[in-house]
Amino acid sequence: MRSIELHTISKKSRLVLNEASQVWKLSDYRGESSHYYLLCKNLLNLGKRVDVLGFQYHAFNTPEDIDTLNADMFNPSHLYRVMDVYSKLQLPMSVTEITLPGYDDDFQAELFRNLYRIWFSSQSMESIIYWNLGDQCAATSGQWSEDVYKSGLVRSDFSKKPSYYVVRDLIKKEWQTNLDFDTNENFLYFKAFYGKYEITAERDGKQIKREIHLSKNGFEEFDFVF
Repeated sequence: MRSIELHTISKKSRLVLNEASQVWKLSDYRGESSHYYLLCKNLLNLGKRVDVLGFQYHAFNTPEDIDTLNADMFNPSHLYRVMDVYSKLQLPMSVTEITLPGYDDDFQAELFRNLYRIWFSSQSMESIIYWNLGDQCAATSGQWSEDVYKSGLVRSDFSKKPSYYVVRDLIKKEWQTNLDFDTNENFLYFKAFYGKYEITAERDGKQIKREIHLSKNGFEEFDFVF
């Protein structure tokens, strides 16, 4: 009964194979021989459906041992190496859960800025999903509580941390495209981030407005007829 129910649901949903942070660990990384890579590849070879590769990123470290992450989870070269390897499977990727400790506000903000840019730069990366919006509302298990890492974007009183503004500015400013061009030609080339745009074109006093959608598999050329 469970398998039938799952099959029915999966037709309407995207199936994300979700890994629990070890993919980033240097001690577990073996390139295309890494355990998670082999699992993904074997599932695909067997004809099993995998729509998205999920990668968790939980830095469950105390202030005393946070420096131990410099070799892998805080190492840009290693993070790029991991993403490049898994991109070979030709599936969309998602960072599905993230915990970045907030023992120091400025340090946490720097982590957000650097890591989000690294993940965003991969052509295969489809989404980045943060795990805890606020402090004091994280997962618990028995005597263990994720709250000790103070990983929220806002504090328990809902005051915003510097990391909140970093994420906001990346999404609303750095990864937005706003352009204004003048041209005497009948065409115009531009580069922009993926997304929906309202284009306003004006010629000889006549103005046209049109919404276009730039996507990885969508159109790259649009016509405006006056």
